[in-house]
Amino acid sequence: MSKKLLVTGISGFLGSHLAKNHPKSWQIIGTYAHNASQFPGVECLQLDLEKQDSVIDLIQVSKPDAVFHFAALSNANYCEQNPAASYNINVAASKLLAKTCHSLSIPFLFTSTDLIFDGQYAPYKETDIPQPVNVYGRHKLEAERSILNIYPTAIIARLPLLYGLVPERKNFFEQWIETLKKGAMINAFSDEYRSIADADSVIEGLFLLMDSSAKGIWHLGGKERISRYDFAMKMAAAFQLPTTQINETLQSNIDLVAARPADVSLDSSRAFALGYNPSMLEDALAAIRLR
Repeated sequence: MSKKLLVTGISGFLGSHLAKNHPKSWQIIGTYAHNASQFPGVECLQLDLEKQDSVIDLIQVSKPDAVFHFAALSNANYCEQNPAASYNINVAASKLLAKTCHSLSIPFLFTSTDLIFDGQYAPYKETDIPQPVNVYGRHKLEAERSILNIYPTAIIARLPLLYGLVPERKNFFEQWIETLKKGAMINAFSDEYRSIADADSVIEGLFLLMDSSAKGIWHLGGKERISRYDFAMKMAAAFQLPTTQINETLQSNIDLVAARPADVSLDSSRAFALGYNPSMLEDALAAIRLR
């Protein structure tokens, strides 16, 4: 008999990947805020995470065997300009979900971010001290700490920059490909480094953590540290697109609304030892192109 998984943010980039690529041993119920979504075999429901009674009722009625909390306001610039909205979704709603799951003894997994670090001492292990440099990072860190205070056996999965193709929810990766196909230029930072990973590998890592009865903080970065510029060059090569349309730029020369750390690469050796095995960059790009 399949287990039931409630996934918040099913219409988002990571949620859309999970809806299309999840173990058949799990039955998926997904929630969305505004972007109505439909996926074969997935029950999708509208849910306002700021309505406490609605959140509690859904969990009590659906009786999931586990909850993955993906939903977030993840645009760092938006969060910087709208800190109250960021707090309500990224912190308050996360605390409510953790509290409700704890009260019902439902395993709970929260996806956090590499942006809780300041970029000065990469690669970062789970035990390194976070020092976020923007509102989004501060709120995700506050959510992490609040969740573990409420529910000490919850799972906190810190994720890197993700890439992949999913028509329901484009991210920078698909936008870059479309821009290059149109013959236009893209700008890519050569002084911002991440342990970038493909979304499908990370989804497998999340289920590994849940199925292994893991708890606490885990890093699910990719195996390679790479700049956005070098990633763009490899992406273009894999998709046979012109690299001459990629403009190397410096993050340090741009006045960004939300500060960005220079290098938040994650040390994911603990997860690798558990069995997490993200695809190498060139292998994942080749597989994505062939789909």
